[in-house]
Amino acid sequence: MYRVAYFLLSFFVITNISIAQIIVEPDQTRNFAKYTIDGTIPEPGGGFFWSGFNTISAGQGEIELIFPEEVLIPEDLNSYNITIRGTNSFDELNTATINEFTLDGNVLTIISPIDISAGRDAWNAPQVDNSFQIVISEQAGLISPSEPGSYTISYNHEFIGSAINLSYTIVSATSTISNASVSVSPSVEFMNSQYTIGFSVGAGGFLRANEDEILLQFP
Repeated sequence: MYRVAYFLLSFFVITNISIAQIIVEPDQTRNFAKYTIDGTIPEPGGGFFWSGFNTISAGQGEIELIFPEEVLIPEDLNSYNITIRGTNSFDELNTATINEFTLDGNVLTIISPIDISAGRDAWNAPQVDNSFQIVISEQAGLISPSEPGSYTISYNHEFIGSAINLSYTIVSATSTISNASVSVSPSVEFMNSQYTIGFSVGAGGFLRANEDEILLQFP
């Protein structure tokens, strides 16, 4: 009898969890990156001898992502570039009246454009698909940290007891600076002149405002 009771308790603990993982592409410093987060919703009651559903409701249910401070998130972030199960708020919600996300510093709270459920109609019925995928595309404009290393995004929703930390690694980007073009106007000796210098920093050479430096060495 005790072994049966122990088995039931173990089954309850194991099934009442939310699984998540993250992929960042490209995984290089100072790059516009795509974030893919796979998550699940736990069944009510641990999924054993229970029926019913946990549901993140469309237009109301929230999923919170806390990004590292080193990630730059644009203030003009567009919900068109954020999808859940391939759907964004432009597909399902009236964007004129519903706030699709909130951004407070590096805390991004996404309002789901679709219903996401976990559960079953009866205790012995098959479970509905409780998995979902969040994709924040490169076009959203999130820029990876400038230093390589291990970073963590915290992920949470109303059916998780506490936030789940998702770790990922950023490596140094290989970026080639182009040769500079220089024009001088007027190009006459002993005259005050304007120097116009142009160059490309390459894919991983993003320069941060009020932080990165450009060194010019004159003759």
